[in-house]
Amino acid sequence: MKSKIFAFFNQKGGVGKTTSSINLAINLSSLNQKVLLIDFDPLANASLGIGIYNNANLKSLFSVYIDEAKIENIIIKNVFYDLDVICAKKDLINIKDFKNSNDNWFLKALQKIKHNYDFIIIDTPPGFNIINKLILKTITDIIIPIQPQYFALDSLFKILALIKLNNSISFHKTKILGILLTMFDQRINLAKDVYQKVSTIFKQHLFKTIIYKNIKLAEAIAYGKPINIYDKQLKTKNYYFILAQEILNKYE
Repeated sequence: MKSKIFAFFNQKGGVGKTTSSINLAINLSSLNQKVLLIDFDPLANASLGIGIYNNANLKSLFSVYIDEAKIENIIIKNVFYDLDVICAKKDLINIKDFKNSNDNWFLKALQKIKHNYDFIIIDTPPGFNIINKLILKTITDIIIPIQPQYFALDSLFKILALIKLNNSISFHKTKILGILLTMFDQRINLAKDVYQKVSTIFKQHLFKTIIYKNIKLAEAIAYGKPINIYDKQLKTKNYYFILAQEILNKYE
């Protein structure tokens, strides 16, 4: 299988991008996949959520951007299972442009290492900024996490329009791997209504796996651990493991 490079993308914050990036990465790794998790958000929540805390010796992709380091030298190896990580730091906010209109330095960097991985998963910042523009011109696929709230459909339509526009002006085409419903609480009527509408309108894109609201997920992130490391007894169902299996089946 060729290396698959995808990002969790939504211009809204608080929809489960970071939680999903971490837990999908670790569960793919537990299924004997070699995975690289890239934290490309200056807030560095994915780094913190997997137990990598900021220190002066760690380097982010900003070091690659300014030609201070090679990408292979900033990778933290075997954080959990067969999972490698590139952490984020606040210096990422200094990434301003593509250096020149024809230079996708991020794509060039990934091309040097992608043969080492089955999956490269990128956690993105909210909004549509230069970092996300760069990511969309680099990844092969996109996963759109949505929380079943009132504005979920409006957000989805905007993201799909953005991807369509980006594909129309770029040689690089990004495909939708799937729409992921997160933080789903089946006790709430609005959540069920949103799910029904999304499953009707976007049936071909919607993952079968639903990520249910679970306090253990929030606790795990706070302690810097993926859910299957934090909750070793798996007292709560690991929906990210099911999602990992579904994604592997998509690529077969």
